[in-house]
Formats: sequence, structure tokens, C-alpha cells
Amino acid sequence: MATRSRASALDWRAWLGQARQQVPWFISRPVGVVVRTFQFYSADNCSIYAAAIAYYAIFSLVPLALLTLSIFGVFVSREEIVDFVFKQFALQDTASVRRDVDRIVGQAGEFSLAGLSFGAIGLFWSGSGIFSALRRGLNATTHMPRGRAFWQSKLIDLALVPSVGLLVVVSIGLTAASRLAIDRAGDLGVIEIGTGTATRLLGIFLPTLVSFPTFILMYRFVPSHRVGWREALVSASFATIVFEAFKNAIALIFSFTAFTQDQAIYASIGTALVILFVVFLAGSIILLGAEFGRAAMRGDETATEEGDAVGQGDGVVAPG
Repeated sequence: MATRSRASALDWRAWLGQARQQVPWFISRPVGVVVRTFQFYSADNCSIYAAAIAYYAIFSLVPLALLTLSIFGVFVSREEIVDFVFKQFALQDTASVRRDVDRIVGQAGEFSLAGLSFGAIGLFWSGSGIFSALRRGLNATTHMPRGRAFWQSKLIDLALVPSVGLLVVVSIGLTAASRLAIDRAGDLGVIEIGTGTATRLLGIFLPTLVSFPTFILMYRFVPSHRVGWREALVSASFATIVFEAFKNAIALIFSFTAFTQDQAIYASIGTALVILFVVFLAGSIILLGAEFGRAAMRGDETATEEGDAVGQGDGVVAPG
């Protein structure tokens, strides 16, 4: 009975191998790269690093909110900030709740040295933790045992916090400036353009001007072992496409999600869980991009290394 089952298994594998050889290369190669990408992702335990990224992201919410309210309070009126809070969160729009929100916004908008210091220190700590987990995850995808010195790794983590933050601000600023230009052009009658359509197209394509070079530099310089520019370019292309599609899918889902006043009591817990899950998926996309570049550019080499390493553990993870 056992011999017959083994023979049938061998026949099935032989048939599968023959069928695979008959598939055209322009289909088999992309499918093979995608399959190897997820195999590498699982073998390198990338989901653990993505979970660590989400863990530190939760701790960055409070200091980020303090800094945001303090800085934008100078340029945006207090009433507009309060209205924005009620639009984004399912709060009961009563007089008492609005007074509480207005008081909190007013206190956060005051430039107190203690509040800004706490926000900056907390944001840098949580931000460095996010990029430390990201760096370790990218190190795991390169399969290189040697890492940087501890102080070098920490300097990179701390440098990434303001750098990525500046890129996010630039991306938001470009989008806002483009939308303002479209609105002004439509009001002045300079050009006939559908404002809604143009805004949606800008929201899809303009962020790629920032995210794509950011991913290239991240895949090239963050890991302890620097990959080639071609591999970084392939990884960044994959990550940019998937990341932008993911962002627009999340926005579409939220646009069809109805919030009622009965759900207000669960708003804070639900928001934290949603942010945790979204950041986990975003971290997974970044690590998947690294694995995709590895599978596309070094697929045969790494597959051979995986076969030679069977029985020697779960893979090599480069130290931080």
C-alpha cells in the first residue's frame, strides 16, 4: 500500500514537471518569481519583522499627534482642526464633547517646551524602533551574516526618522499644491478640466514621485549588505505598485464604511486595531519588495542556497 502511494506521488510529480515545461516562458518565469517571492518571505520570517514595525508604530501615534497639533496650530485655525477631528473620528457631536476637543486642541497648539520635547523624544524613539525593525527585516532578506556596528545601525535608524518624515511632508505638499492649482485654473476658466477626475488621478500618480525613489534608496542603503542598483530598482518598482494599490484600496474601503454614533464608544479601540493592521501590511509590502528583487535577480542562486541549507535551521538573519 505504501509502495503504491509512493509510486502515485512520483507519477504526479513527473506529470507536474512535464506540464511546467510546456508552459511558455513569458508565463512560467513571472509566476515562478512571484512563487519564490512568497517562499523567501516565509523562510526569512518577514512577518515577524512586519509585526515589530506595527508594534512601534502604535507607540508613535501619541507623540506624532502632539507634534502635529502644535505645528499645524500656527497655520490652521483652531475651529478647522476641531472640525477635522470630528470628520476623522466617530465622536458624538455634542456641545460637551466639542468643548473637550476644542480644549485639547487649544492646549496642544500652545508651544510648551515640555510638550514639544515629549513629542519629539517619543517620536524619535518609536520612529527609530520602526526603522530598526525594518532594517533587521531587510538584513534578513539579504542573507548576509555580517552586520554593521551597533552605533552605525542606530545612527542610520535616527537619520531615517526625519528623512522619511520630510519625504512624507513633500508628498503631501505636492498633492495639495497640485489640487490647489487645478481648482484655481478651473475657477479662472484657464482650462476646461474635470476637477474631480484630475484630483483622483493626482492622488494616485503623484505620490509615486516620492515613494519610488524612497524605496530605491531604502533597498540600496539600509541593509548591512548593499544590493546592486538593478535589484534595488526591481524591488522598488514592485513595492511602489503594490503599496500605491494598497493605499487606494484602503481609502476605497473606508469610503464605503459607514460609522454611526452608536459606534463612537469603540472608535478609539477600532482605530488603533485598524492602524496596527494597516502598518503590518505596509511593512509586509516593503519586505515583499526586497524578496521580489532577490527572486527576480538572484532567484536561481538563492534557490540553490536554500536547498543546501536544508536541515541547518530556519535561515540566517543578519544582526542589527
